[in-house]
Amino acid sequence: MALLLEKRGDDVKITEEVVSILAGKFGKEVMALLLENRGDDVKITEEVVKAAAGNEGCDEKIIEFLLHQRLSSVRASISEEVYLAASACGQLAVLDLLSDHFSDYPIKNEFVTTAKFYMASKNGDICSIKNLLDDGIYPDTANVRGVTPLWISPAMGNDPIVDILLKTRNVDINSRSISGRSPIFWPSAHGLDTIVAMLIDAGASVDFLDEEGQTAISTARKNGHSRIVDLLSRLESKEEN
Repeated sequence: MALLLEKRGDDVKITEEVVSILAGKFGKEVMALLLENRGDDVKITEEVVKAAAGNEGCDEKIIEFLLHQRLSSVRASISEEVYLAASACGQLAVLDLLSDHFSDYPIKNEFVTTAKFYMASKNGDICSIKNLLDDGIYPDTANVRGVTPLWISPAMGNDPIVDILLKTRNVDINSRSISGRSPIFWPSAHGLDTIVAMLIDAGASVDFLDEEGQTAISTARKNGHSRIVDLLSRLESKEEN
C-alpha cells in the first residue's frame, strides 16, 4: 500500500472507505504518507476514527497520530460508537488516550469491561473471563471486523475460554467476521481438533464461504489436518441431509 501511494498516489481515489481501510489495517507510516501526498483529499470522519480505534495491530499509535495531525476532526468525530469500536477490539490504551484528550466525553465503565473481556478471551485469561461473567458482562459483542470473543478465542487456541463461553449459552456459534469466516474457521486451519469438536458439539455450521472462496474444510484439507477434514465432512453431510 505504501508503494502504491508513493508511485501512483495521484491516481488513487481517496474516499472515506479507503481512508478507513488504511486507518484500520495499516500503521501510522502509511497514514503519514497518505496525508503527505493527498492531505487535502483526506477527511477524518467518524468511520475513519472508528477504524483507527479498532486497529489492534497498532494499538493506540494510529489514534495518537491522528490526534496530533487532525485534532479538531477527531474531536468532531468522537462518539459512543468510537468508544465501542475501541472497546470491542480490546483497545484499552486507545480508551485511555481518548479519555485524556476528551475529558468532556467520559468513557463509560462498560467500554472498559468490554475491552478487558475481549483481551482476556484473546489471551486465555480464565480468571478475568470468569470474574467479568460473574459481574454480568454481555459475552458476545462484535467489533468493527465482526469478531467476537467466541471468534477470537478459538482462533488463538484457547480451549478453556471457548468452553466457558459456550456454556454461557449467550453467544452466536456461527457469527461471521467481515471476511465471511465463522469461529470454526481458524481452529480448522490450525489443526485444533479439540476446539473444532467443541464447536461442532455446540451446533457450529460449516455452511460458509469466506471472501477468498475458502471454507473450514478446504483450509483444513490444504493444511493437511485429516482428522478435522473427517469431522467437518461428516458435519457437512448431516447439513446436506
